[in-house]
Amino acid sequence: MRGGGRAVVLGCGDFFFRWRSYLPLILAPLLAAAVVRSQLAFDSRDDLVWEIGCVLLALAGVALRAWTVGVAAPGTSGRNTREQKAASLTTTGPYSLVRHPLYLANSIIALGLALFPHAWIAPPLVATLTAVYYACIAEREDQYLRERFGAAWAAWAARVPRVIPSFRGWVPAARPFRWRVALRREFYALGVVLVVPLLLDVAEDLHETGAFDLDPVWTATAVLGGALFAALRFLKKRTSLLDVPRRAEGRDRPAT
Repeated sequence: MRGGGRAVVLGCGDFFFRWRSYLPLILAPLLAAAVVRSQLAFDSRDDLVWEIGCVLLALAGVALRAWTVGVAAPGTSGRNTREQKAASLTTTGPYSLVRHPLYLANSIIALGLALFPHAWIAPPLVATLTAVYYACIAEREDQYLRERFGAAWAAWAARVPRVIPSFRGWVPAARPFRWRVALRREFYALGVVLVVPLLLDVAEDLHETGAFDLDPVWTATAVLGGALFAALRFLKKRTSLLDVPRRAEGRDRPAT
């Protein structure tokens, strides 16, 4: 990539990184428009099977996020938005398969939800937008890590792909999975994946029949998602149950 083009990508990466919690919300009206414009026909049984498969795909993305943050070293894989931060370079566990597992997980979640409405235009549209979006952020993150960790980053990047996971260089996680960290960090994503299908299903029914109809499966899923979100948020904000004991952090082996 030439200097001018790279500067544009890095500038976009900085912007997307800072606002990455909010920019994906633009996918919501795009999905709604896709529901209206490009429906595919399914019979009722195939319809439910398809939708369950889409939600399971999105949940696989949540699981990848939970695994990644659960084994990452403290001070990495954070939700900071002002600037890039990395106290150490994590190269084991999911980071031995792909350099940006969180961005891969987010893309899987987005694709699962985009497939849900049976709209042929939604998956390629969302896939293209997320590819551009996370490619810019990943390029900026790679530059930051290259400058901070030098030869260690170069050696890791030479053997681990940026986007498509490869199991040839698998290295077990240097740290044990910390379920408290995973729950503290990922109940937001879990809540979204469990609630959004109901909204998409309602939009689909309104378009097809003009009636407001609550599907029992997705209503129950949304109620479960809302309950889990509320419970985990309460535990995070009001209790110490999800706090990681300092002595447990001290026993973790340092990540490489």
